[in-house]
Amino acid sequence: MALIGLVVLVGAHWGWSVRDIRYSAGGPSLPLPPPSTIAVALLSGAIIHKKIPEIIVLPKKKQFYSSWIAIEALVAASAGLRRGGIVLARDPTKYLNIPYIRPENRRDISQWFSLQGFGLVYAPLAEICLASCYDTRVLEKYGIYEEDVRANLFSVTRIGSREGLVSILSTEIVGCSLVESTGRESSILYGSRGAYEHKTRLLEAEYWYPKDPIAFSATRIGKALYPEKKVQVEIPVSEYSSRNVIIAPDSPCPLKSGFKIAEFERETVCGKIIPLVFMEE
Repeated sequence: MALIGLVVLVGAHWGWSVRDIRYSAGGPSLPLPPPSTIAVALLSGAIIHKKIPEIIVLPKKKQFYSSWIAIEALVAASAGLRRGGIVLARDPTKYLNIPYIRPENRRDISQWFSLQGFGLVYAPLAEICLASCYDTRVLEKYGIYEEDVRANLFSVTRIGSREGLVSILSTEIVGCSLVESTGRESSILYGSRGAYEHKTRLLEAEYWYPKDPIAFSATRIGKALYPEKKVQVEIPVSEYSSRNVIIAPDSPCPLKSGFKIAEFERETVCGKIIPLVFMEE
């Protein structure tokens, strides 16, 4: 397996909103983007550059959004706070319900509107490290080569929804390999629960399994509407952090030995490893 690692350091303009896939209007925002969001964000420029249509047809006439290319090639992805801090909040939003309520209830004015708590992450001047590792054989199957990725890596403009604008501070492309941790590695990126030594504060979070095709299918798969499998992660943060006010760690957190990691050929602005938060089934 030939692997390629992408590392992008971004600065948030105001913050972002990346909520659980089950929510539409309300719901809290995740503290850091999940692996699927990172994987697609770092490859979206190359996919668009190659003029790949929004919906692609795979074997057995299955239709998927083109973002599935990044997921199919994904080996590892993670994020971490490099500088500054973030605040988890909810923005009260008034929603118009008329298109969604039963015709017989539309005469009832009290049902026309509702109030939702829209989850947000405020991150003024925070620096966030995004890192992914991909299988180049999968990318080349779709006509995407390293030069395409390199030329379009500066196309990352947002985290999550289009309102979550970011500015790119630096980008790197490096070789990557899958190895087992020796206990001498450390990282600021989140990893699977139990992978880190508790020598710094760790914040727990739950993400959906990133390789589930349900989330990227343009047609319904069976009765499932969204991925049900979850992955539990730990995020290195400062000891002064709380559940809703999260500050970047003072130093990388050491990993335990015997844990699967994606290791870069050289040190990057985000370190030298990506702790794996999922494995192929």
